[in-house]
Amino acid sequence: MIHHLPIVDSQFRTVDRHALGGDLCDQLSAYWFQLFDKTGSTPYRALFDPFAIPQLLPQVILLDVLEDGDLRYRLLGTDIDQLTRRPYTGKRISEIPGQGPESRIRRLYSVVLERMHPVQVHLPYVGPSALCDSVEQVAMPLLTKDGGVQLLSLVKFNLREHVRPADFLGDHFRLA
Repeated sequence: MIHHLPIVDSQFRTVDRHALGGDLCDQLSAYWFQLFDKTGSTPYRALFDPFAIPQLLPQVILLDVLEDGDLRYRLLGTDIDQLTRRPYTGKRISEIPGQGPESRIRRLYSVVLERMHPVQVHLPYVGPSALCDSVEQVAMPLLTKDGGVQLLSLVKFNLREHVRPADFLGDHFRLA
């Protein structure tokens, strides 16, 4: 059973482009701001070049924002697939236990859509792995050529003490 903690909007920090460091979330945010500077507004998905950020791709998520307000996972990086141990690609988030309207992940995506700006959050991990302690996640909007919106996100898993990444992503955590 997944327990939900109260969602506080102050947990969701609008990313300040002038305060970016070198961590993974900041690297993706910096790339988004480069695209923003090219267009002067929310960048188009067509400008997104995965070859510009190959080191981030294992932790990247791309979601479609659907007309009914739900979201659908279009792409999940290999590290995320391995952690979740089930393929979410093509699924609506409303179909996934723990990702309903009151969940923190859903709230993060809602805040991004409200602000149309990158938003970052650091939260306790509530998924199926006993090896992960917390996650840092950043999500940002991308426009589609047909007037829609997609969300680009990166999840950085903070592993429990004494857990090596090889244990976390080893064979016994491969997709079921």
